[in-house]
Amino acid sequence: MSKIMEKKDYKLLEFKFNEWEQDIYNHKELMESLKALADT
Repeated sequence: MSKIMEKKDYKLLEFKFNEWEQDIYNHKELMESLKALADT
């Protein structure tokens, strides 16, 4: 990623990751898919 992240970008991303974390926790199937991707 060539663009340097600004603090506000980071905060927005952090917020998104927290949302995604909830989704992943609630969707085991998605979790398994992510694990499979990580193994490739």
